[in-house]
Amino acid sequence: MAETTTIDTHTLELIPEEHRANATSYEVPDALWTQKDVDWGKIKEGKKVGDVREPAHTRYTVTYTEKDPELVALEKRIADLEAK
Repeated sequence: MAETTTIDTHTLELIPEEHRANATSYEVPDALWTQKDVDWGKIKEGKKVGDVREPAHTRYTVTYTEKDPELVALEKRIADLEAK
């Protein structure tokens, strides 16, 4: 069985090298502190609603499918047998 993996990250370094060429990028706007953050007690001291919580940045995403290692081994055995 094949396993599908999706990675969404702030750096290409966290995407396996063999899949980086297929990664796409997108821009994330500034994330601001909200009233909900205040209500939930999550706002940092010295900050207020509307302040930047996380600055705008680029993110990278890629989805890929990897074959089960047992399937890869089986396909190799079949190819070896057919080559004889």
